[in-house]
Amino acid sequence: MKKIAAIFIFIFSFFACIPEYPYLSEEEINELRKPAPFNLAMILDNDVYLISGHAGNLPKQLTFDGKIKTEVKINYGGDKIAYLDENGTPFILDVTNERMTPVQVSTPIIQMDWIDSTTLYMFNGDRIIFEGESIEVPEFTNPSTIVNYNSLDIQSACINKNGEVAYILNNNLDPYGNRLLVIKNFLNETYLKKDYKDYEYLSKVTFDAEGKLSTYLSNSINEDYLWSNRIVYNNFSEALTATTLEDEYVMGDFSWYIFLEERQVLIYAEEKKPNINDYIIYIQDYERDKNPPTYSYTSNTKIYFDFK
Repeated sequence: MKKIAAIFIFIFSFFACIPEYPYLSEEEINELRKPAPFNLAMILDNDVYLISGHAGNLPKQLTFDGKIKTEVKINYGGDKIAYLDENGTPFILDVTNERMTPVQVSTPIIQMDWIDSTTLYMFNGDRIIFEGESIEVPEFTNPSTIVNYNSLDIQSACINKNGEVAYILNNNLDPYGNRLLVIKNFLNETYLKKDYKDYEYLSKVTFDAEGKLSTYLSNSINEDYLWSNRIVYNNFSEALTATTLEDEYVMGDFSWYIFLEERQVLIYAEEKKPNINDYIIYIQDYERDKNPPTYSYTSNTKIYFDFK
C-alpha cells in the first residue's frame, strides 16, 4: 500500500512540475497572460472620448464641436470610432490622426456596429449598408405564417462577421403588442416572442464584443434607451435553437449596459434621475483586479458608449 501511495505522490509531483506552457518562451507566456486590450468609446456632453489600455486611464477627448451625437461604436482594433449625428449620418473618426470622415448614405442610419477592424455595417430601417468590405447576409423577411407580423416594421437589427442576422419586428396590428425576435442564417431561422411581464418590450438586439447575441428589453414601448432586462446567448447556435426568451434582470434602468462574462468587464450608464443634472457612466474591469475600483464620469447629455 505504501508503495502505491509513493507512486501516486511521484506522479502528482511530476505533473505539478510541468510548466503551464511547456513549449513557449517566457516572452510568449507573458504575452498570453496579459489582459486583453481595453478600448472604451464614450459620448459625454456631445463629444467623443476614448479610454484605452486600462479602465483607470483618463479619457482622451477626440471631438470638440459639442454637436448632438446619438450612438458610438469602436472597431475591434481600437483605432476607428463611428458615431451618428442628430440626422442619423455616420461619421468615422480615425483615432491615430483624429481625422473625421462622413459616410455617404441616402437615408438616416438607426443602428450600426463594426463586424471586424475595417468593416462597419449600418441599418437604415429596411436594409444593411456597408462601409468597407461587404459580406452576404440573409434577407429581412416577415413571418407570414405568424399573425400580426406580416409587415417588415423592424425595431432593431444586427449582423456578425459570419453573415448571421437577428432583428426585432414590431407588431403591426397592435403597437402595444408583443414584439418578435427573428434569428436567422442562410439555412435556418427561428422566431421568439416575449410574453408580457411588467410591461417589458424587446427593444434592441446586438452582438457584443465577445460575439454573443444580446437582446435588451425596455419597460416602456416609447423609450428606446431605457433598459430593464437583457437576454444573452453564448453562441449563435444556441440562439438559433432557442424556444423561449429567458431574460435576466440587470439591476436597474440604464441608458446602456454591457457585461462581458469572459472579459469580466462591467460598464453601464444610468438614466438621468429626478433633481440630478448629470448622467453617469460606471466602469469596472474585473479581468485586471478581483476587487476593481469603480471609475465614473458625468455628462450633461445622454451618455452613449461601446467597448471592444
